[in-house]
Amino acid sequence: MTRDDVRKIFPEASEQQIDSILNGIGAEINPLKNSLGDVTGQLNAANAALSASQASETALKAQVEDLTSKVNEGMTAEERIAALQKEAEDSKREYQLKSNSLDAKEILVGAGITGDQLDALLGLVVSDDAEATKKAAQAIVDFDAARAAAVEQATKDAVLKSNPKPNGGGSEGGVSREEFVKLSYADQMAALEENPDLLKTFKQ
Repeated sequence: MTRDDVRKIFPEASEQQIDSILNGIGAEINPLKNSLGDVTGQLNAANAALSASQASETALKAQVEDLTSKVNEGMTAEERIAALQKEAEDSKREYQLKSNSLDAKEILVGAGITGDQLDALLGLVVSDDAEATKKAAQAIVDFDAARAAAVEQATKDAVLKSNPKPNGGGSEGGVSREEFVKLSYADQMAALEENPDLLKTFKQ
């Protein structure tokens, strides 16, 4: 704002009053101008840094592409073929492992093996050999079945051993009807399986 601008607004103002008004306006505007100058300088510096960074990134990309091209050019035809074959073999093996895992899972789940136990066993039996994977899974199923049968037989033997025998194995003269009735249903079935004619031997 000039002195003429002040006179237009305040026609009756003296020269001293105009000086005072202009000084007051300057005192308020000058710090703002300085602050604006600082911000502008910081913005220009940031833009310059950004431009340099972009230029550096472009240069690095070009350098990587150049090095990659040189590496590819340096590979012999045999090396490129070998690299492609390895990639194909890796993909084939990954597919085979997934297929074998499904086969093993079918065998194990069919035997009633599920949950965390299934996951743990799959990690043990699955390989890139389909036949070996199936055999390993079946071996686990067979072992589990044999173990269960052994436990069942041991239980039956223990039950029969604790039951009185009809001819000298329990109370003298054989087991009575009352003694048989007191047995649990499972014990009765086990005893009858061991001796189908047991009922005929009851003392009257």
